[in-house]
Amino acid sequence: MIGGGVVGAASARAVARRGARVALVERSSLSTATGSSKGTARVYAPAAYPDESYLEMGLRALERWRAIEVESGEQLLWPTGALTVGDFAERELPALREAGVEAQPLSVAVVMKRFGVRISDEWPLLYQPDAGVIAADRALAALLRLAREAGVELHDDEPVRSIEEGDPWVEVVTTRRRFRCAAAIVAAGPWSGELLARAGIDLPLSVSCQSISYFALADPSVKPIAVMEFDGDEPYALWDPERGLKAALHARGPTVNQADSMLDTDPSAVERLTDWVAERYPRVAGHRTAVEPCFYTNAPGERFILERRGRIVLAAACNGQGFQFAPETGERLAELALEPAKVATR
Repeated sequence: MIGGGVVGAASARAVARRGARVALVERSSLSTATGSSKGTARVYAPAAYPDESYLEMGLRALERWRAIEVESGEQLLWPTGALTVGDFAERELPALREAGVEAQPLSVAVVMKRFGVRISDEWPLLYQPDAGVIAADRALAALLRLAREAGVELHDDEPVRSIEEGDPWVEVVTTRRRFRCAAAIVAAGPWSGELLARAGIDLPLSVSCQSISYFALADPSVKPIAVMEFDGDEPYALWDPERGLKAALHARGPTVNQADSMLDTDPSAVERLTDWVAERYPRVAGHRTAVEPCFYTNAPGERFILERRGRIVLAAACNGQGFQFAPETGERLAELALEPAKVATR
């Protein structure tokens, strides 16, 4: 298993629970995520995906997150509700209702009165009361702990130098050792493309630098509703358990070299986002408290790439929305890794 983010942790745990021996290697520290899994908050909301197959995947992932909460003994999900704005959200309503997901259109007046969120009269609004926030850092830590308990060997601060496929093994070479494996799952986020290219696999990924902003809350005791827009810059905001209100633009930022360690924020994007937060959350948001850069790994059509090529399993569950899917993605990747191979069990 290459990559110790949320997808890597979920996949390693899923493989180990099926009885296989698993080693997980992470290029940096497992205690502090540096790639796409870093941070303290992620949205979970079924009406936010390309089609109904993602809706089904999202609902199964939510069931698995709830089971992980029970197994870990820790609250990881915080239901704040979510408001999706735009034609895409309106089109999702029939599918949500057919899937048994509680969702309802609301008027702008009701949204302002109930949630202190101001929306233009001309935009469709869809409210999902059971959506909310995943405490991302706690969730990742819980998955890694459960993976270790399932028998996964965890190795951090150990970059992978190469992946060499042979018969009947694939050899993963790190800065410290060599692993001979029946299969290798590559879930290295923004480093996946470069790493796979060395193995002769061209994956259509790009990496962008997104600017994340945090805002104080007018009333810290209130958990604000998440808001996601599907037009223009596609801004979104959500409650952050540690930092108040987290907000960003989903539309892609500048493309970067994923090997670069020095990322910077986009002042223009930050100002547009700050104006949007002031407009949307007039009763909720206070002053901006911090800005930081974040990696987005992007695949065509904002679709996941989950497939096997030889003994290498590709895990690009990305596009800024992969965190909430991770428990279900991990199960699917485990099946890809184990089903075609003859893997020795403990």
